[in-house]
Amino acid sequence: MREPTRKTWITFIIECFLSRAEYSRTQRELLAIQRLFCLDVSKMTLIGHIAAGVICSKASPAVAFISGVGSHAAMDYLLPEYRGWPPSRNKLWWAWQATGSALLLYYTMPWALWGIIGAVLPDIIDGVYALINPQAWQKGTLLCPWHRARTQRDMTWAMTLALELLLIIGGRLL
Repeated sequence: MREPTRKTWITFIIECFLSRAEYSRTQRELLAIQRLFCLDVSKMTLIGHIAAGVICSKASPAVAFISGVGSHAAMDYLLPEYRGWPPSRNKLWWAWQATGSALLLYYTMPWALWGIIGAVLPDIIDGVYALINPQAWQKGTLLCPWHRARTQRDMTWAMTLALELLLIIGGRLL
């Protein structure tokens, strides 16, 4: 692998991990951003995982962490949410994801920390693994079995939003 010269580190990462000819430059950049920020756009949303982590945080830290990981697996297996991809055509959806996630974190920290870490950690682990092993991402053979490729029909954006709001309300009521 060659050393970066007069290039930003992001350009170097894009070239190293996504230099496949079948991707346009824009697609490579979007995929690099997706991998760098561990955004799993094929399974449940970040808001959904954070809200489930908040619900799981009502117990001790160890139980909250384990329950958070379990909730992540269950949600990814059972709930194929709306895919807001490409982001350029789904700006409102991504704005909601960013704002909602930030607000949930702001209003539930630090008491919900271990449940949220457990609920989000599998995406971070597979995101880092995809950076190290890009073929696993492209083949759908990531470490967490619930992130592996399978054909599933996606929910609509309205159903996904309704589910996220139910999780948020459920977390507030418990």
